[in-house]
Amino acid sequence: MRVPERVPVIEREGVPDRFVLRYHYQETWHLWHALWFCTMGLGAALFLLRQFFSIEDAGTIWGMSLPDVLGIVLVAVGGLILIADLGRPLRILNALRKPGRSWIARGGIADFAFIGLGILYVLPGLFPGLPWSDAVFADAGPGTRVLIVLMALMAVLIAVYPG
Repeated sequence: MRVPERVPVIEREGVPDRFVLRYHYQETWHLWHALWFCTMGLGAALFLLRQFFSIEDAGTIWGMSLPDVLGIVLVAVGGLILIADLGRPLRILNALRKPGRSWIARGGIADFAFIGLGILYVLPGLFPGLPWSDAVFADAGPGTRVLIVLMALMAVLIAVYPG
């Protein structure tokens, strides 16, 4: 059996030339992916920054903490951009099926969990009689701290996943 000859990419390509980075037009990633990366990262970072630096007076919207609400909204917008970019939005159901083997599934589950837990976390701003608070980690009770830790884990996964 005859082995085909290696055809050089560049005329007279030498060994050092093989490792030179060249411009290659990216057809897969485009503006929507950049917006997705940006909104998801910003949303997760807003939540983490408020918790780690105990930012209490960053403003409110309808009685809820503005950074928390913005973080949830940005992650939700990023999720909508990603679902819209799938072509057929119901593909998200297939993407979530195998979290044990798929980083896409893990990322999607983290997005949905962050949004769901985030909505629970900010609800005391609208309904003050709830048994938990929307205080930062340092000032929160034990139940709220569990919620914050779960959200922080999801936020870290959301921020790290695109990388």
